[in-house]
Amino acid sequence: MRERILQYLNLTNFVIAACVLSLCSKLYIMSVFRIGDLLLLFALVLLAGKTIIINPIKQNALSEIILLLIISCLISIFLGTPVTHFLDVLILPNMLHDTLSILLTLLLAFFFLLNYKTINITNIYFIAGIYIIIEIIVFCFMFSGLITRLNWLDSPRLSFFSANPNQFALLMLPAPFLFIFLMDEIKNIFCRGVLGIFFLLTIYIGYLIKSDALYFAWIVGFYPWIKKGLFNRFSMFFLFLAVLVAFTLYSDVIIQQIDVLLKLINKYIVFIGVNKGQGSDRIQRWINAIIAVSYSPLWGLGPGTYSGAKAPFLQGEAHNTLLDIAMYGGILSLILFIYFFVIIVRKLFRDGHASLLMMSVSLLVFSMFHYTLRQPFFIFMFLFAYLLSRTEKIQESPN
Repeated sequence: MRERILQYLNLTNFVIAACVLSLCSKLYIMSVFRIGDLLLLFALVLLAGKTIIINPIKQNALSEIILLLIISCLISIFLGTPVTHFLDVLILPNMLHDTLSILLTLLLAFFFLLNYKTINITNIYFIAGIYIIIEIIVFCFMFSGLITRLNWLDSPRLSFFSANPNQFALLMLPAPFLFIFLMDEIKNIFCRGVLGIFFLLTIYIGYLIKSDALYFAWIVGFYPWIKKGLFNRFSMFFLFLAVLVAFTLYSDVIIQQIDVLLKLINKYIVFIGVNKGQGSDRIQRWINAIIAVSYSPLWGLGPGTYSGAKAPFLQGEAHNTLLDIAMYGGILSLILFIYFFVIIVRKLFRDGHASLLMMSVSLLVFSMFHYTLRQPFFIFMFLFAYLLSRTEKIQESPN
């Protein structure tokens, strides 16, 4: 028992917990420091020290790409910022925090890859355990609201965890794929049943978050599985239940989104104009982001948000990770970023890790509607999938 507990007390699980807590952005120390950010900074110091003092530096293709991304971001700060000064564009203070977050995340990922060539299946158990704890907390809030006859959803879109509901949506996005991954690996029927129940609860929590990007990312992720029959019979049973639950919960949302989509097609098939819908607002922001990139296409505009709902340079995000990276770091950073994901997705595809591949694809889809690079959780979920795929043989789960 003691040995089983000790195997979960490692630096990889520490980084996992820190990434999760960084998305639970309402958890502060002394109303200034976020717990997750402090833990990630501590992990960075440990990994950097371990690399310099103990481990010889052995780079691989992925770590080299991350190092080039760090250099590219630094170049954009020194060469892109003068362009924004010339254009007289104001940089918001919070963007300096985001820039620091991106650089520290990339540094942490770089040192992590230098120290770890693979990760253990116990790390996936640990992530699943965190999701189970989070979902139990959500269920307790719901049960508490039923007992006291209070509306526990007074906190919109479950934002009692995160300052921004989209952060919680990003946190919950990989959960169903990891649960099904473990259902395919674990032989114990009781454990698989428990994972199936939490898989269904994840779908329900996703409904409560009310994130269109989360819905769409899940649909894109699950579709190839269903079409090619990559589930075993047990996980297919819970997927079938999830489809019934999702259809029941999301029927009004689906009908509403179809109506919005038809209106958008009607609006944009002739001319991209201004519409009151959220979708059209994003499209307009994407267009304005491309215009902003054209002012400094090679190395970008440096730290800041340079899109806007009505015109470029209105201190707005593009709500698209690729375009936000292009605005910040230019075409060079964008190419490096895309190549980073190509390496990971190609590796997962070649090794036949369907659940990890579809999780990665879903994360990419979600990032097309939000700026996710500043979230360490986003980068490290890709790294964990990549490193798990490099494990020569996944150990069979203990019953």
